[in-house]
Amino acid sequence: MAYVVARSPMARVGLVVRALRKPVAVVFCVLLLTYFTLLRRYLRQSARLAHVTPVRVKGLESKSTLGKGTLPPASPDKVSCDQRRVSCRWCVLSPAWRPAFADLDRLVQSTIELAEDLPAACLFAILTDEDEVREFRENFPQSARHLNILTFESALKDRRWTDGRLNDTFKLDFEINTESRGWEPRRVTQALKKLLGLEFLYQHYSCKLGWVLDSESVPLRRFSFAEHFRDFESNPRLIVTNMSDPYVELSERHATLTRQSLEGLGLTAYTHDDILSFRTVDYWIFALADISRMMSHVSNVHNKSFTHVFIRYPAEVAVYYGNFILHGPASSTKTIFFIYPTSLRRAGFEPVEGAVLSAEAALDIFRCNDAGPWTAEQLVKILNGPLAWVRGWRFDHLPAGGCLGRTNWGPLWYYRRARNSMGIDNVQVLVENATSITWATSNFDGQVRIIGVASQ
Repeated sequence: MAYVVARSPMARVGLVVRALRKPVAVVFCVLLLTYFTLLRRYLRQSARLAHVTPVRVKGLESKSTLGKGTLPPASPDKVSCDQRRVSCRWCVLSPAWRPAFADLDRLVQSTIELAEDLPAACLFAILTDEDEVREFRENFPQSARHLNILTFESALKDRRWTDGRLNDTFKLDFEINTESRGWEPRRVTQALKKLLGLEFLYQHYSCKLGWVLDSESVPLRRFSFAEHFRDFESNPRLIVTNMSDPYVELSERHATLTRQSLEGLGLTAYTHDDILSFRTVDYWIFALADISRMMSHVSNVHNKSFTHVFIRYPAEVAVYYGNFILHGPASSTKTIFFIYPTSLRRAGFEPVEGAVLSAEAALDIFRCNDAGPWTAEQLVKILNGPLAWVRGWRFDHLPAGGCLGRTNWGPLWYYRRARNSMGIDNVQVLVENATSITWATSNFDGQVRIIGVASQ
């Protein structure tokens, strides 16, 4: 005989609540995590818009408040090449736009503080148009006086590289959003700024070498422009990842950019060779004669303006440049190609068994948990040995503030500390011991600290 237990209405409600308790808890946790993620993004964006970007360098009070310069006037020996110079052998170019003005100011001010030979190189920035130039000069006069400022809008009017449809930024933006493929439109614009800016420096300032530094870059210790540029002049080198290497995990994104650059260069015969990526590190010094020749080569191959072709086959500047030097007509430099990780293995630095390497070397070398393909001792030897010529590295895959520094919100601190078995910021220790590293390039947010200079 079956018995039916009568339940009161309240009991039934209790059963429903208990049944829904776990799903509701899961949904609540997801909503809470989403809230904190959005809050973090909002706070970081607010800090950028407020133009507050601290740089921990003694004597460099660069909490760059909008409209207020904080550095005293620079002494004569601290003034970089100015606009009265009609030629400059070594040039530094930083592309920027309005939301990155605070970053550009930080880059210039920290360079003034840490460069041992500031007048040795000419500092350039390329902004979007004259309105941005005017705004930057008004709000950051201290940095503006150290910069030669170009505009992307003016560069687009050079008919050698653009056609009549692409002679202003509005038409260019429309073309990029409708024609480009395989790469985000903002990155296409940024790459064009770099290329047209570098070619302008070659034609109008007689620059021989150009070093591209993203506006978010920061020097990590005292450095010499002459040392870096002369090192490239005497031994031009490019680092390239062989993604066909059995240790390396193939990146479809990197493979796409490589293929598109080869199509743009008219070198599709090489798309069937080993899959190479010249987007290995963000340390970009270029021979500007080869940049100019590369752009002319692209225009001649397609019988179209360079900008039009680049929009159809976009890729990072380093990818185009590397493939042109490797496969194109004879270049003006005898470039040495450092093949990652093959060259390291030949030098005796075999990865640990079972290691899976990335297309970007920084992801393998700088890790918070000390569980990379090489030991800490090997990494110091690598960075001070075979890769000592790479002076700039990106750290934006690491937590802001360092492996054991500030965190975005509380619980992650414990998780991060648990992952780092030594209980120390091993990346900071590595950078301090690898004296070859002088710059943090691209999206720097305090992942490592300034070295050899007291904090303010």
